[in-house]
Amino acid sequence: MLKPRYAIPFHYGTFPLLKGTPEEYQSFLGQTTTQVFPISPGDTLTF
Repeated sequence: MLKPRYAIPFHYGTFPLLKGTPEEYQSFLGQTTTQVFPISPGDTLTF
């Protein structure tokens, strides 16, 4: 619906209810132009 250009998943695994992974999220998106950038603490991204 929103069709973002980028997605940065970072709340996964923070407590038991959020047990999904960035890979599952990207697979759920299916065919899309949205780029998914899974990051770890301390990582940086430049756009």
